[in-house]
Amino acid sequence: MRTFAVNVPTKPYLRKYLHKRYGYPVVINNRTLIGSVLVAFLKKKVYSDRSSATDLQNTFAALNDRLECVVSRDEVFYGNCGIHIEPEKVILINRYFAAQFEEDVHRFCQQHLTNSGRHPGYDRALEKFADMYDIEFDVDITFEALKKMEYRYRKKLEENHTAIVPSSKHLQQSLF
Repeated sequence: MRTFAVNVPTKPYLRKYLHKRYGYPVVINNRTLIGSVLVAFLKKKVYSDRSSATDLQNTFAALNDRLECVVSRDEVFYGNCGIHIEPEKVILINRYFAAQFEEDVHRFCQQHLTNSGRHPGYDRALEKFADMYDIEFDVDITFEALKKMEYRYRKKLEENHTAIVPSSKHLQQSLF
């Protein structure tokens, strides 16, 4: 099967995580979650002479690695997609990647906590997660940044959970 290469700028820890989770290179098609998301962003390139915005350049400066993907020729020619992603869409895709990463880090920590206390348990779970995805601390992401990421995600979940708890008045109402 003939394919086209598609490289998506991203951060090193996200690249390692995504390649480990979805394979190398990531196959773009409508049969996987990540493939479906990426197909939605692919388009045929239209050349223009418009200049890039400074904020786009600043955002792209942090994306110093590339997620390597392939898309089949049939998907490009017979589907409704191309092989290019607009810079604005790359930022959205990276937000999706980061949200998925944060959720997976949190779930992993919840499943692998030890009974030795909260902080040692979380620290060990974060280390195991990084090992599983070949993420190197202080090269791809710092341990403290990963720890803060998981903590913020957990606190956001706790806030959302308490915000949607119905009052006892609503619990007494009949559903039929």
